[in-house]
Amino acid sequence: MRKTRGHLARKAVAGVLALGLTLSLSGCVKKGEQARFDQYLSTLPTAILDSDSLDINYLFQDPEAHGFSLELLQLPYADAEDYQESKATCQEILKNLKGFDEQSLDPSSRLTLQILKDSFQRTLLTLDYYSLDNNYLGSFLGFQAQLPMLLENFYFERQNDLDSYFNILRTCGETFHLYAENERARQENGCGMCQSILDKVIEQCETFAAQETPYLAPIMDEKIDGCAFLSEGEKAEAKATSRRLLEGELMAAYRQLAEELSQIDAPEEELGLAHQPGGKDYYLALLQKNTGIDWEMDEVKTFLHTHMAQAATDMGKRMQALQKSDPAVYRELMEGATPAYSRFSSVEETLDYLGEAMLQDFPATENLTYQIRWVDESMKDNFSPAAYLKSRIDKPLGSPQMIYINGEYSTDLFSTVAHEGYPGHMYQNTYFQNLQLPTIRYMIDYNGYSEGWATYVENSSYKYATEDRELAELYAYNNRYTQCVIALADIGLHYDGWSYEQFAAFLKTYFGDEMDDEVLRSQFYLNLETPTNYLQYYLTGMAYQDLYDGAKEQLGEHFSPVEFNRVLLETGPASLDILQQQVDSYVKTAKGGAQKAA
Repeated sequence: MRKTRGHLARKAVAGVLALGLTLSLSGCVKKGEQARFDQYLSTLPTAILDSDSLDINYLFQDPEAHGFSLELLQLPYADAEDYQESKATCQEILKNLKGFDEQSLDPSSRLTLQILKDSFQRTLLTLDYYSLDNNYLGSFLGFQAQLPMLLENFYFERQNDLDSYFNILRTCGETFHLYAENERARQENGCGMCQSILDKVIEQCETFAAQETPYLAPIMDEKIDGCAFLSEGEKAEAKATSRRLLEGELMAAYRQLAEELSQIDAPEEELGLAHQPGGKDYYLALLQKNTGIDWEMDEVKTFLHTHMAQAATDMGKRMQALQKSDPAVYRELMEGATPAYSRFSSVEETLDYLGEAMLQDFPATENLTYQIRWVDESMKDNFSPAAYLKSRIDKPLGSPQMIYINGEYSTDLFSTVAHEGYPGHMYQNTYFQNLQLPTIRYMIDYNGYSEGWATYVENSSYKYATEDRELAELYAYNNRYTQCVIALADIGLHYDGWSYEQFAAFLKTYFGDEMDDEVLRSQFYLNLETPTNYLQYYLTGMAYQDLYDGAKEQLGEHFSPVEFNRVLLETGPASLDILQQQVDSYVKTAKGGAQKAA
């Protein structure tokens, strides 16, 4: 019988509870509090993740060194019981964390304690919304859409990895069936996908299953050839098994999923979370969990409207200046052209340049090498323009970081490469990994931090333009304006309950009545399918820019972009409130240093 997977571990947490008892008996003794805290942190990885979780392969090169046993890995799935067990585990961990005397810990541990308490509190926010939260299917971020790339990047370090890969292929049909049954139950609870999104998932499954030979087959052959733990004969046998399972079980699983989903009656109405039971409360909880920002909805809207107005003003001023200084370029822009502001012809050229240019604003980091991969033709329609693949926690420093590019390179990708590479995800993750903090710090999930950071640096990457820097600045203002509109539209759809007509009217108000209906529909479906996803990028990215602007205003000539960004980088994934506290501390210290120097 297949075991299910929860958001945290599905286990009795006996080890965690026992340690909690020890803490309660000896917590009054401050001498040794640091040692007890360090010991407790070492127990958390296995308290929140099971040894058969698929995540193990992508998180750890040597899972046994972190307390995990070698078990056959499985595809993710959680039922309502798992959610409640995860909730109990989370609450117990929080109780234990609150039992430590913060003042008896060193500064780094105090920050870790603060971040962990905040993270587990945020995890609790959505665990009472199983039907709304537990969505494994979707044409954009659905697990069935991500599985081929996950398999492509599966690591083969030992025999158990190869056996787990085969187990995943053998059981994918069973798991996909659970996904389909889960969606059927969600529909019965009024929380499922609308028919148009469901059709997109079905079409995606059919497209993948229509391959005569799975594109993964030669990729996995090459990976198996690199398995040092296999003899030549064993490699040949493993490749034959891999091809048989890819062409058989995996393709059959996608065909089966398409067929089962085709038998589900979904509503024709294309409506957001506000129209589902508990949807508005869930949306706010999801927003606060995913962004790490604890504002109420009115505060979020006011923030976005204010930034949108400022971006429009800045954009208008820059357009007027461009009209006077370069009428030809101005006309090109008005006619919809996209003049280049980068002279580079490849991702590698762009990355290498940005890695040097960014040092005026960001601290240098060591051990950063990278590889560029290209998205397979069969996956292009359901993949973003580019993506960074996060490296494993215990991977040797200096191991290549991985960036995927979807389609041919063009100069339009300059800011996208900044988002994914330097000084975005690749740089931030490498910098943080070099700090070599406790393992649990690299396991907790703050999407708002990582995507907010990448958006914050992307929006300021115009200063590194190699052609027309003023034109690049204009694009940056336009991006910020667009981001505010899309984020507000997400709130309108999922919190205020807009219909497609209201959504389209809102976008036309700010982007113009001439907007193409196909573009409107595409954006609508992206927002509909991924509630709060855009706010993880845009709301948080602009909040980080506000932190920057606030610190700069307070410090004036004593402000250092490098030192400010070092604060965000060395704090690491955390909520906005915690980052604000760290920035305030930096400002206070810098002011004190300036006064002494005077």
